[in-house]
Amino acid sequence: MRIAILFGAAIISSALSGILAYGFTYLDGTRGLNSWQWMFLLEGLPMIPLGIITCLFLSNIPDTVQWLNNSEKQLLTNLLRHDAGIANGENVRLSWRQAFYVFVDWRIYLYALIDIGILSVIKYINTYLPLLVEDMGNSKAEAHLMTVPPYVSAFVFCLLVNYSSSRRNEHGFHLIFCLSVTLVGFILMLTLIDRGQAAQYVSICIVCCGILSAYPLLLSWSTNNVGGYTKRAIAIGFVVGIGQIGGIILPFVHYDDSTNRRNNFIYLGMVAASLVLVIILRICLMLENRWRDNLSREKNIDPWDATQTVEWTPYSNAISSDIEEAYKCGFKQIFVDGHCRIDLKHYVEEHINNPHRQRPVRRRRCRLPATIVIEGETEDESSRRERFSSPLGLVLSRSATEDTTYYGSPFIHVWFDRGGTIRYKK
Repeated sequence: MRIAILFGAAIISSALSGILAYGFTYLDGTRGLNSWQWMFLLEGLPMIPLGIITCLFLSNIPDTVQWLNNSEKQLLTNLLRHDAGIANGENVRLSWRQAFYVFVDWRIYLYALIDIGILSVIKYINTYLPLLVEDMGNSKAEAHLMTVPPYVSAFVFCLLVNYSSSRRNEHGFHLIFCLSVTLVGFILMLTLIDRGQAAQYVSICIVCCGILSAYPLLLSWSTNNVGGYTKRAIAIGFVVGIGQIGGIILPFVHYDDSTNRRNNFIYLGMVAASLVLVIILRICLMLENRWRDNLSREKNIDPWDATQTVEWTPYSNAISSDIEEAYKCGFKQIFVDGHCRIDLKHYVEEHINNPHRQRPVRRRRCRLPATIVIEGETEDESSRRERFSSPLGLVLSRSATEDTTYYGSPFIHVWFDRGGTIRYKK
């Protein structure tokens, strides 16, 4: 939903640009300046002081925000840490292993291909919408003003669809719906080309509603399906960067045609290709999740039975690595900040066994209880007894750039400091 609000601001700015462009047409020739020069001056000059003010007051982390109290800063820090997610074995620094995983994950390539199709249509709309409206028989000034309703309707539609997606914790079917709406809009533009200006204008509004709502859905879907903040950050840049190819090909596939029939056919094909890829990706994720559910059900695994081999499937957007380690080490509950108790069994059932999850990840085998080994040195009996006799206290750091501080067995503390791995034994 936050991505939709951010992208919705860009949609509203496009609507305001149409209103301003309509007014600037009447300034053409004033004081020897063309209308486009007035647009650059009046729209660009306010951005300079606004950028300086933003740089001074917009903080990078919650700790530096002066108008928040300590509890609010801690809450925001925890939310940011929870959203980022930590991949298995990844610390707070840049993980080159996670960066490598970006380029071997086939899902990310599918997201990038889908993004190419979506962004090509968005670039087409943003660039040629005034010309599309002008070709209906309107003047240049009227065309700029008539670009406002399509963007306003797209803004409302974008917020509604993404709100539904956020509430239902589902992205695939919502993205299919938006691309289908876009497809219907292009079909109407092709079939109603001789039915008058109103029919064409409504078709353009439908296209804007569908395609401008699809982009934030795609970004949030790809973000939720990539674990670990290093891999997630690089994956977002990769998907968005490759998606810009859709804007690069725009001048090479665009035809100067008063009817725009050929252009509409081209971008209809782009939307159709993206729609097919979304359906394929959604089916693949659904089948993989179903396969994992059936695998655990067939083995009749009880994660609380220390004598069984447990298939642990972490979903790093919902359960962080510190809670995962506590769960695997045999703790039934943990205390965060000394006062917030988390019942691990309830937490795992809620976030991992949730039927609405969509993140397929690799499975790993572990045995409960586990024996921790650091560089060949096994924890002694007293450390192991301490680890299983008391809850693992977790104190979240004040800075979002620092790792979680662990208090409990000294052996565990050293293990976390060294970035060791757990070797699971009976």
